Amino acid sequence: MKFKNLLTADNWAVAKQKLGLPMTTDMRGLIAKARERGYDGLSFKTNHGQEYIALPGHTSEPIPHPPEQQQPSQTPSPTETPTLSAPSKKPGLLSRLLGNAHGKIDTNVPVEPTTPQKQFESPLHSDAVKDFLSGKAKHTLHQGTNSSSKVGDDTLLSAIQKETNRDALPQYVNDATMNHLAKRGWRVGYRGVTDPKHAEQFAKGRIYNGSGLYGNGTYITSAGGKFGHSGAKREASTYGKEIMTLALSPKAKIIETGELTKLKTKFLKELDQNLRNRKISLNDYDRMVEVCANDGRFAALHNFDAIDVPHRGYMVVLNRAMVALQHEEGKS
Repeated sequence: MKFKNLLTADNWAVAKQKLGLPMTTDMRGLIAKARERGYDGLSFKTNHGQEYIALPGHTSEPIPHPPEQQQPSQTPSPTETPTLSAPSKKPGLLSRLLGNAHGKIDTNVPVEPTTPQKQFESPLHSDAVKDFLSGKAKHTLHQGTNSSSKVGDDTLLSAIQKETNRDALPQYVNDATMNHLAKRGWRVGYRGVTDPKHAEQFAKGRIYNGSGLYGNGTYITSAGGKFGHSGAKREASTYGKEIMTLALSPKAKIIETGELTKLKTKFLKELDQNLRNRKISLNDYDRMVEVCANDGRFAALHNFDAIDVPHRGYMVVLNRAMVALQHEEGKS
């Protein structure tokens, strides 16, 4: 691609500095600011050489490879991976957000969120919970045990995630990078949805926490677990043909359902003791029991990023900021 006004940086953190952006800015925000400043492309240095991103909305002309990568032919051989892939007639989510999907591995995907995340010493220290107990915030709590009922979003869980920055946007990666992450300890899973808008909402919109028997949150089928890799993808496709491939960082704090049950039993005993010692009112006690009845809310209030349900082959994701995302439009 030929760029008329290319922003070049050693890495995307330096690009943020050049644009006067805070380090917490995600890739989508970086691209928006670059376009606002009149740039038609971004270029970063990686371990695999110089990478280029064409910004959506700009037209660019083909240019030859850099001198050290000059090719005798404009057509890459079957073993070559072009720096930029040509846009397809039906661009996927990654292409729509970043302009082009790259076939090269990004070795700079951070294992921890760039935005600081709040940690609770106790569920009672959550501002979202305090607002609910005081009546300042209204939430309809549901346990999500009846799959036939349309119970909607768990708004209290969403408020908890927003308070702790666990609703921050995921990181977008291509298939080569996703495979790279899987080999380095990231836990891969799949989620199938019926409407592309649902995939885009998870990728760049307000977080939505659906209901589920093992806790409210975002359910994915675990690759390499009960279903195996291909089986997990097939299982996800039964919920919708729009497949999202998600990977949880090796730094993610994950708890299995059995351990979560033990932790909840211990917490409820402590809550009983607080009631007997009059450290909490009967009304607040009853409402806290209701809040913690759902495993998703309870796990989030104990700073967990996901719940592992190994005997069912699922994970319940509670921290979108710990996720790397790849979306395969219309594939299963």
